[in-house]
Amino acid sequence: MKNKIVLLIVVFSAIFCSLSTPTQAKIKGKHFIYPVFAYSDTGYLIGGYHVYQPPSQRLLVENYLALGQKGLDVMTGLYGFALNDSTDLETNLSYSSFPQYYFGLGNNTPLNAKKEVYGSLINYQLGIRKELNPQWSWALFYLYSARQEDLAKNYNITYVSNEALSALEFSLRFDDRAKLNPTSGSYAHSFLTFYPGVANSSANLDDIWKLKLDLRYLKPFGENSLVLRSVLGTLSGGRASYLQMFKIGSDSLMRGIYSNRYVGKSLTAFQAEYRFKLFAIFSGACFIAAGQVGDTLGLSDLHYSKGVGLHILLPDGETPLRFDLASSEDTVLVYGSFGQAVSNHIRT
Repeated sequence: MKNKIVLLIVVFSAIFCSLSTPTQAKIKGKHFIYPVFAYSDTGYLIGGYHVYQPPSQRLLVENYLALGQKGLDVMTGLYGFALNDSTDLETNLSYSSFPQYYFGLGNNTPLNAKKEVYGSLINYQLGIRKELNPQWSWALFYLYSARQEDLAKNYNITYVSNEALSALEFSLRFDDRAKLNPTSGSYAHSFLTFYPGVANSSANLDDIWKLKLDLRYLKPFGENSLVLRSVLGTLSGGRASYLQMFKIGSDSLMRGIYSNRYVGKSLTAFQAEYRFKLFAIFSGACFIAAGQVGDTLGLSDLHYSKGVGLHILLPDGETPLRFDLASSEDTVLVYGSFGQAVSNHIRT
């Protein structure tokens, strides 16, 4: 039954994309409004995605709303709002009431430990990005995350402590790809995040430093392309929060593994994806991934996933609706979402 529903979603999305055209705003710039017919390991979604880009090609506004059988997702983001010729304001706010899976901490948690934990999650970021040249930039952000469990649905059991966290983040980025949906180029983004214990005393946490490196390389082969990605990360300090830790499993990295399947203080992950043209608005993809979490970086206990995807090109000629079928040692999962698995902004 589930496979038939997913097939119907794919067919309906293809019909919509072939018949519809993006909405052109009366004011300068372009407004694109897309449907979202998505599926993930926490249920089906239906909603809409809005993108606005003015003629300057610098500002980008994203809005996302999705309703599902188990919750609500809302996101709004503004990137590249010019403060001067080389400095931009960037901000993003998201809210989700979808349940999250909780397996415990570590790289070898048993599958039968899975709990579907209900609650709400808010993420907010506000900062400035300074362009050094067209490829290099640095940014300084204030980050805020808050999580509140729904004890009524969780039968009065707290699996992950309720908490609100604040942090400062400095990042350095190199990016010579296209702005929205790149098919070639390189990307390197380093993040240094500091969670001061004094600002998170309500969660009884120590000072935490978090370092993350995200490397991506896209190589075109005619109408096809190869996408490589590596993500490395580590935490240092005292007691860390579940929200601060690295996690394996998502619709963009390590697909085929349940969300939050493995949680730890370090992350090592690699992914390769080959995208190829099929016909008309259809293209395909095949991908493999390997990764692990732990107390330190390592390659001794990797988890693996693999899969195939179908992409349906939206009327803007660049952005796909993406449907992936992926498997791991645990299960087989189906994903449906807007944009590539490796893109530039929030849905990466």
